[in-house]
Amino acid sequence: MEFKIPKELEKVPVVFGIPLKTVVFIIITSLFFMFTVFTNFLISLICPVLLVIYIWMKKKFKREGELFEYIKYLTDSKIILMDTPIKRIINNKSVENENN
Repeated sequence: MEFKIPKELEKVPVVFGIPLKTVVFIIITSLFFMFTVFTNFLISLICPVLLVIYIWMKKKFKREGELFEYIKYLTDSKIILMDTPIKRIINNKSVENENN
């Protein structure tokens, strides 16, 4: 017994009258185009922002190395010097809490 393949199954798939391979190629190239346009747009926005940040930093940190000193100050651990004993501070806190 021989089976015959219908003519419809031998044809290339068609989407809106265009072969499927062509449609896939068009979609991929259009997505790639949109991606490149979008990334170039973002890069073009980043450049002026970097310029503004550079000018702001130049005005704020005028001396050489001042920015690195500021970053080091923010990242280093802080030491608090007190001239009163800790017991007195704890007692003052407990008295303030009782009054409230």
